[in-house]
Amino acid sequence: MNELARIDSISELMTIGKAMSASGYFTDAKDANQAIVKILTGREMGFGPFAAMSDIHIIQGKPVVGANLMAAAVKSHPKYDYRVTINTDVQVAIEFYQEGKSIGVSNFTMDDAKAAKLHAKDNWQKFPRNMLFARAISNGVRWYCPDVFSGAAVYTPDEIDVVEVEPSLVQPPDDVFDSAPEVPLDDSPQLHWIDNPATRRKFWAWTRDQGLSNVDVHAALGVEHVNDFDGDKAAAVEKINHWVDNRMVLEEV
Repeated sequence: MNELARIDSISELMTIGKAMSASGYFTDAKDANQAIVKILTGREMGFGPFAAMSDIHIIQGKPVVGANLMAAAVKSHPKYDYRVTINTDVQVAIEFYQEGKSIGVSNFTMDDAKAAKLHAKDNWQKFPRNMLFARAISNGVRWYCPDVFSGAAVYTPDEIDVVEVEPSLVQPPDDVFDSAPEVPLDDSPQLHWIDNPATRRKFWAWTRDQGLSNVDVHAALGVEHVNDFDGDKAAAVEKINHWVDNRMVLEEV
């Protein structure tokens, strides 16, 4: 938690709770007691008062957390991380990591949404990719890293059928080896070749056959993420081969 967001006494907590409830900006915390419960819930999860008031809701006694806050909690955790491996309007897959090692993939598809009778809701019609991300991230947190929230089962608003709000947009870089099921992608010109799951899987399999790590690949291409590389796949392979040849020459000297 940010040091500026610390609350060091009960009186300070009550003062903040009263101020935030009186502000009128938080419709689900109209009195100080409700605000204090939200702030304390956020504090247990490692969030400051404003983040808790904005993105944590107590519904039917359960903490409901916005997908953006949930994703931020995983990203800021010293032990866990995640990467989006598929990010389309029909499927989102998120691979979770513990201390740099993959521990599993959370996948949510539009077929899953239809089975749960979610797809007809307004937000699912307007923001399908974001809603798929929210379900995938919340499932992944419960399955693979529940200690991010001190073991508390957390839910997104959509999961307990509360009033829908426009979802936060969270779309991290997509350059991780894909182990999730493939779905057809359209041929939109803005898509990078590495964004195609089948191409990505073959590319990373080839680099591993060459004995290269992700760090080696990024160094060879001169980029932080493969989808920052301007050339096509053939150009990437050629550049990597050239980099490997140069490294072997240097090692022989």
